[in-house]
Amino acid sequence: MYEYNVVVDLEMNPTFAGNEYGLKNEIVEIGAVKSDCYGNVIDTFQKCVRPQFSRDIAPRIYKLTGIKNKEILSADTIENVLVDFLEWIGDLSNVRFVSWSDTDYHQIVEETKAKNISCFFIHRWLDLQKIFPKMYGITNRHIRMKLKDAADYCCIEVVKSHRALEDAIVTNEILASILNGECVPKTNYINQEIAPSTIGDKFGSVLSQLLCSWI
Repeated sequence: MYEYNVVVDLEMNPTFAGNEYGLKNEIVEIGAVKSDCYGNVIDTFQKCVRPQFSRDIAPRIYKLTGIKNKEILSADTIENVLVDFLEWIGDLSNVRFVSWSDTDYHQIVEETKAKNISCFFIHRWLDLQKIFPKMYGITNRHIRMKLKDAADYCCIEVVKSHRALEDAIVTNEILASILNGECVPKTNYINQEIAPSTIGDKFGSVLSQLLCSWI
């Protein structure tokens, strides 16, 4: 049984071609929300990251996120930012990670592996984007549902998007709206975490237990 959700969102920047690790992108910002098992916000985290294989934010990334070159050039390395992130999280034994899509999960795994950084903390990771359409009987599931569309579905206002913390806050609000019954699922579904193992988390009739039970 876990006590907290850590809702994570990353912003990434493309690397230069031919870097020695074959990474296509590097993390340039980490945003996260720590919430209790009902989605109530406890604390937030936000830090930019200095990339190793690019000096400038790509024009399309700047246009999308507004992240400036000076923000990443003055930032710390991914290794040190992850240390700060883990210190902020605290006890990992009672935490589950949540994100909108599995992209963030795979980026952390691939980048830390390439840079020889331990990612022992990766566990109990829930891809909310994957289960959301199934929970609500939304068709066209082959199309990855955008965060803003899910927020609109739950009547959550998105003031600012495509910055890590802001997107993590919206993702947590979607999670909370499910947990507290404001956005009621139209269908039951047993979700599956990404790795390292599959789990229970049954969407039963009691919404207070939705996404909160650990089997």
